[in-house]
Amino acid sequence: MIISIDRIYGMLASTDVIRSDANKFTSEANRYALGAKSLIPNINHEYINHKTGIKRLFRTNEEGTVISNNNISDYNKTLLFLGGSTTECNEVNEDLRFTTYVENLFLKQNFPIRAINAGVRGNTTQDSIISYLNRPNFRNADFVILMHNINDRLLLSNFNDYSIPPQKYSQLSTKYIYEN
Repeated sequence: MIISIDRIYGMLASTDVIRSDANKFTSEANRYALGAKSLIPNINHEYINHKTGIKRLFRTNEEGTVISNNNISDYNKTLLFLGGSTTECNEVNEDLRFTTYVENLFLKQNFPIRAINAGVRGNTTQDSIISYLNRPNFRNADFVILMHNINDRLLLSNFNDYSIPPQKYSQLSTKYIYEN
């Protein structure tokens, strides 16, 4: 009954024209296909080297950054490392990961720092900048170190730049809301 009344009112008030115009309006703007991968929070995986039988851990905290085996609670500065797999160091024991190594170097000099490992396999410089901008807690770091290697080289050798062309169609706002 209410739907029938709404339809009759819509016909009399010409809301179909307003709805049509609103759909045109929302379809005129699209989103750039920009995004960056992040690690899943609270990972606690154990991997076994099948040749040696040695186990290694790969863990992330509630923010999805890689945990080191150092538990530094009182520190002077925070270093944020952004990069790809060479920063993430999934295949390396916790105590040998680059960010942990840097923490240990500073600890030996009686200068405790906190090194945040926000590396994600496959990330490029562009992905790291997007991560930095999208995650406000990253902006609390005293220093930000970008460590990139092969991912940028591959992207640039294939496409010659980081550009992303505009999409030829747009997502309606309702579709975006329901998918996210």
